[in-house]
Amino acid sequence: MRVLAGLLVQWNNLAKINGQRIEGSIKDSNQTGDDFDLTAIVLAVNDIGRATAIGYQHFSLKHETIDFEIPFGENLPPGGYVINVDVVAEIAERNTIYRARLVTPSKLQMVQGP
Repeated sequence: MRVLAGLLVQWNNLAKINGQRIEGSIKDSNQTGDDFDLTAIVLAVNDIGRATAIGYQHFSLKHETIDFEIPFGENLPPGGYVINVDVVAEIAERNTIYRARLVTPSKLQMVQGP
């Protein structure tokens, strides 16, 4: 017996520092027979708990879509950041909601530029 998750969210490119920017991407899969109303929000949370949105997407993810890439990135001030990815997929006709969350395994430390 093989069990599939309705919504699968994975890191495609784990969040990393590139200059004064944190960027990366996730991949979403809709393994159901229904289309999703999908919302993906990516937040960079600093040392004092301030959250900055570095990615936001809202669209229809068609049924049986596998590994749809969603990139994110933003310039940020110096500090330590944990990246939180929250994805919500709704099938309104079935009154069904799927949720998934990713968090970077360690804090990313943005340093002052030259």
